[in-house]
Amino acid sequence: MDRRAFTLVEILVCLAILALLYGLILPTTASIVEATGRHQTRVRFRQWMLAMEEFRAEYGYLPEVTSGTGLLDTGKMLAALTGCDTRGQPVPDAVLQGNVRRIRFRDFSEGEILRLRNGPPDAELVDGQENCQIGVLVDRDGDGVIRGDEIRAVPIAAGNSRDGFSASVYPPESIVGNLTVIAARVAFYSAGSGVDADRFVFSWR
Repeated sequence: MDRRAFTLVEILVCLAILALLYGLILPTTASIVEATGRHQTRVRFRQWMLAMEEFRAEYGYLPEVTSGTGLLDTGKMLAALTGCDTRGQPVPDAVLQGNVRRIRFRDFSEGEILRLRNGPPDAELVDGQENCQIGVLVDRDGDGVIRGDEIRAVPIAAGNSRDGFSASVYPPESIVGNLTVIAARVAFYSAGSGVDADRFVFSWR
């Protein structure tokens, strides 16, 4: 009875073909994952913009939701748009950021809030790629658009407090610093999946 086994050459050829296929598939999969994250980020930013606009329609002004550096402050954002903290508990009146009626302008999903084991903070609002460092631009003079010195680039990094951060960099000057006007009352941006010009995600683009 003739039994034919695979030769070493045939096995090596099969392994080479599998390695080639893996090399072709992996970049495609990574690009799909990144594109999905970018899309989720844009959708999330636009939903946050809508909630901020609903706050403005109710109270006549936009809430203060940034830290001193111009980055999104999770505690302020949740207090302003839900009246609660990261655990869903009502916050004291003194930190409501103007939401005195404690209206829920948005129900933040679990995907939007990254829970951390060790605090503070115990949780952070994140974009679609789990970045908590999110730049915020606001129409402060009430003319309906963001322009002039309202457009400012702040140092920003990709990452979060659980996994760490990339080095902080400024967003591309050609996209933020040289803009004349953004046709919105509030805008968000983050470093996306990296810190080069092609990775940043902007709510207005």
